[in-house]
Order: sequence, then C-alpha cells, then structure tokens
Amino acid sequence: MAFFKQYPKITKVLMLLILIAIFPFDGIFLFIADAAGIEAAFALLVVMFDPITRWLSPRVFYIKLTQQALKRSFVNHKLNKPSVFVTHALLCSGVFLLTSSILFAGCIWLPVLVMGGQFT
Repeated sequence: MAFFKQYPKITKVLMLLILIAIFPFDGIFLFIADAAGIEAAFALLVVMFDPITRWLSPRVFYIKLTQQALKRSFVNHKLNKPSVFVTHALLCSGVFLLTSSILFAGCIWLPVLVMGGQFT
C-alpha cells in the first residue's frame, strides 16, 4: 500500500485501465468517470461486484467441500494400497500378454474401481 501512496498517479492509471476493460460491458462507467471522477466510477464498480461475490461465495465453498470429499475418497480407495495395486497390475499384465486384449485386461480393474472405496 505504501507504493500506491507514494505514486497516486499509478493508482489512477490502474483504475482507469480497469474501467476501460469494463466499459464495453456497461457504459455507465464512462459517464460517471466524466461527471464525478474516476474514483466514483471505481467505487460504483466495487459496489456492483458485491452481489456477484455474495452469489459466488457459497458456490466456491461447496466446490471446496466437493474437492475435499473427492480427495478423501481417492485416498481411502483400495487401489491406493500397494498390495492391491501390485496384484491387479500383475494380473492385468498377465492377461494382456495371454490375450492381447486391452478389454479383457481392463476388466480386471473394474471390480476394484467400482467396489474398492466402499469397504474401507
């Protein structure tokens, strides 16, 4: 913040650039910047973003909760245990060498992928 206090023109130029970027979407900012000044237009911009942040914050919270649940289920999955992974990798490799079919080799992973996280 000391940088912006030392150089107030840089602050105004940054605010002007932000308003120029927003202008194509809402033309009232140009009128307010002309009539009341760039600071008033920037204050209006901040006030207009308040409803968006109120709408967005619960959704971001639920996205974080979903990410935590996915991480927890991934960490607790059976395939993350070395003994299960090595056994299935060896069986998959063996079946692929015998049959040369990726479909049959992939079928070895299916039961563990579907049922693996339920019994932990």
